[in-house]
Amino acid sequence: ALLPPDAWLDPDTKVYKFQAEIFEEEKPEGPIKRKTLS
Repeated sequence: ALLPPDAWLDPDTKVYKFQAEIFEEEKPEGPIKRKTLS
C-alpha cells in the first residue's frame, strides 16, 4: 500500500480488514471450485 512500516501507529491511519470466499474455474467454461489462499 506504499505505507511506511509504522503507519499503523499514526492516529489518522485507518485500518480495515475483510474476509472473502474466492472461487475459480478449473478451466474455461469448466467446473468451479473454491480457491484456497495460504
